[in-house]
Amino acid sequence: MTHKQFDKDELSNELKKLNRPMTPIEFNTSKVSILKLLRAKTDQPPIANVKPASSNMTFAELQEVVHDPESTDKLIRGFKLCVVLGDPACFTYCARPLIALRRANGSIKCLTRDDRFPESPFIFVPSSRVFKEITDIDLVSGRFQMASVLGGNSFTVDAIINSKSRLSIFERHTFANSPEAARVVPRVVCSFFPLFREFIKSYTPNIELTTDVAVSFGMPFRSLTEYDVHKLNAETVIGSECMGGVEKGLCPTSPWAADKKSWLPSVTKLHSTLKSIYVQKTDIPAQLKYELIMAAYKTLGKEYEERLSFESGFSNLCISEPFI
Repeated sequence: MTHKQFDKDELSNELKKLNRPMTPIEFNTSKVSILKLLRAKTDQPPIANVKPASSNMTFAELQEVVHDPESTDKLIRGFKLCVVLGDPACFTYCARPLIALRRANGSIKCLTRDDRFPESPFIFVPSSRVFKEITDIDLVSGRFQMASVLGGNSFTVDAIINSKSRLSIFERHTFANSPEAARVVPRVVCSFFPLFREFIKSYTPNIELTTDVAVSFGMPFRSLTEYDVHKLNAETVIGSECMGGVEKGLCPTSPWAADKKSWLPSVTKLHSTLKSIYVQKTDIPAQLKYELIMAAYKTLGKEYEERLSFESGFSNLCISEPFI
């Protein structure tokens, strides 16, 4: 069996259409296999033409919905169907976990806004197989990153999942090939080393500041607290926090941690440079300190690019979204 190969320009064009809602025609073409992959036989049928919310509910508002004993709306779990690769020769889709409300009249109210396709209706597949081990409260707590399920062309699905294997735990479990294989990963706060934000802003080609980037560059992290979630509810941008000096960052202790398995090869060199400057307080000019740290980051930037290169497969194809 042959598989369609994309050159760089073709793949770039596909990326622009990434995660668009699946059309009814595409769904009907693969309906049997989609429903077999995503739902139990006793689950309710899929619902077409569900509209995204005009704005996202905060985590606090979602928890009020779950707790409201007087509401006639029923919380329902399921999947939003999106297309990863639309070419019939390698059609691949992504089923994003979604929580919605079923009204008394049977209609579905989506609680999540789609910033890329805000006006596009989508197909919702109710499923009792969505993270069965997690409570409704946990699902809407804002403290977990939820994996999506990939289906369709098996070669593409395997390529995407395998390409994540070298990344941090926050990207390794972005996707799965079944609802049961999908994992929840705690969302975290990272502690950034000096000049890291400045490097990310100035680095060309651009690398977005994600949890995976920070952790791969050797930054320590910890799980979100209730206070962090409250800041999320207030739409305060979080993601970094000073944990009390570079020395503590180089040797993190609970609740902080490091994912050494996902470190880039030159992280130890960065740590050595930071230790020499900030812990051992080596007497060198300020400009030289700046240049040494930025040079170490630049080396890591090149290594991260190589990790995400097109030759590595589909590693940069999809990034997960928060589950709300």
